[in-house]
Amino acid sequence: MSEPRLSGRGGRVVVVDGARLASMEDWRTAAKIAALAASAGGRPAGLLLDCRSAGFVPSMWDADGLASMMSVYPLVALVSTGGAQYGCTRMLCTLLDLRGSDAAVFPDVAKARDWLSDRLGVDLDGPAAQRGLAP
Repeated sequence: MSEPRLSGRGGRVVVVDGARLASMEDWRTAAKIAALAASAGGRPAGLLLDCRSAGFVPSMWDADGLASMMSVYPLVALVSTGGAQYGCTRMLCTLLDLRGSDAAVFPDVAKARDWLSDRLGVDLDGPAAQRGLAP
């Protein structure tokens, strides 16, 4: 899993590349890092989690725990491949929606960023829009 980064003017979106999410513990770590990032130096309004390289698909009960941790974000964009991973990310979206977050699944990062940009009214790709965020 790569180091999360803040994106957008004022660090409005936390971006987590979910590569190497090979176990439930990796998923929990990603969710905890995202939750910590949400509370660090202001409150980012969105989370973009790229799950395409993930080697593990959480169970319904695990997904419920992850949704609980990620629900600190009003907007959550999940990037997913097809099959079981897509089903899991849709389940996460439903669980996040039930907790008051607006969540959606996308086939690629560009579409997820566009959705977040539109919802937030912020250019996530603008100059000096990204900076690193240590967990």
